Amino acid sequence: PRERRADTPRKGCARKRTCWAARSKGGGSIGPRMPNKVVPEPPEDEPGVGSAVGEDEAAQAQEPPQLTAKQPPSGTESGVTAAATSEAKPASAATRPSHPQDEQPQGSLVGRIGRAIWRTFFGEGIGDYIAVDISACDLSAEELEEFVMLSTFSDHELRIIRARFLGLTDGKEWMPKANLARLPEIEDNPLRNRLVTCFEADSDGYIDFREFVVALSNLSPSGPREKKLMLAFKIHDYDGDDKISKADLTHYLRDVTQTPRSPAKHEEMAWAEAAEAEAGVTRGSADRIDFHKAKIDAIKEAAKAANTKPDLALVGKHEARIQHLSDMALLDQVVELAFGEASSDGEYLTRDEFIRVVGHADFKGKMVIDLCARVRVQGK
Repeated sequence: PRERRADTPRKGCARKRTCWAARSKGGGSIGPRMPNKVVPEPPEDEPGVGSAVGEDEAAQAQEPPQLTAKQPPSGTESGVTAAATSEAKPASAATRPSHPQDEQPQGSLVGRIGRAIWRTFFGEGIGDYIAVDISACDLSAEELEEFVMLSTFSDHELRIIRARFLGLTDGKEWMPKANLARLPEIEDNPLRNRLVTCFEADSDGYIDFREFVVALSNLSPSGPREKKLMLAFKIHDYDGDDKISKADLTHYLRDVTQTPRSPAKHEEMAWAEAAEAEAGVTRGSADRIDFHKAKIDAIKEAAKAANTKPDLALVGKHEARIQHLSDMALLDQVVELAFGEASSDGEYLTRDEFIRVVGHADFKGKMVIDLCARVRVQGK
């Protein structure tokens, strides 16, 4: 037997003939390259290849179809495609989504109210772990035992809390109460300034480690439910008169639903309020909305009379104010509905009425500030 030429048609399927023909003409490869085979010459008494295959198929073998396969990159074996030689890169580790406060709330105001109230009662953790070194804890065994009896924390948890406290105070034994807003567990909470009111301080507004531990104990996962209900009432009582008014609840809802404003937005709101004051329209959302709608109509009519385009920037300011006033009107409706159902006199919510309304909720699991939950402890 002798080796058959690569461009000589062979018996068999058309695909095999096409592969051999394509390789011989340099038209690329289909699949891995196969070594040349030693094929025996057909016997004399068998019909020729051309008569068995036919002139059509022989011509097809001589003129291979255009191949669309990509040529392998330089440096790779000619019979192996780039897709076959490249290895899939491992997927990167999934990162934690941003805190909901990192994103502007979207959707309707009712949806934002629901999400914000759920978020406000501390149902979410923080993203990154905090490294805490407890090897240099300066509390004696007697002091640790005293704080264990005073709180719901264990010896190990108190060492972590001590390290977190010293991190806020720069090593001092006291700190301004406002420094509590720097805690990662609450720094993104829209009610962080109200949460600070849960911590008792001296007359100068400073807090020591004992007061820090007592407040955190009440807000810990195992804190007493009654204490958490009292603290929730205190958060809603903005003016501190031991009862919740409509103004208190409106203030609360605005805090948890409004998005942070840029300086430009503050200037825009100040401009709108000044325009309302100049026109003598300062009360009632409906009257102020009608005022801004009339202003928009006047701008468009003036532009039409002058055959020019209206001032879109000015129109946008009025429209933004209308949207803000519409949201506030909806909040007022929510407040009226809440007081109509829960208040005995329709004007105030007493402490007992507040507890009766919200006491069935999972306050014990939601109203939590846990400084030991997401820490990476170092030392012993």
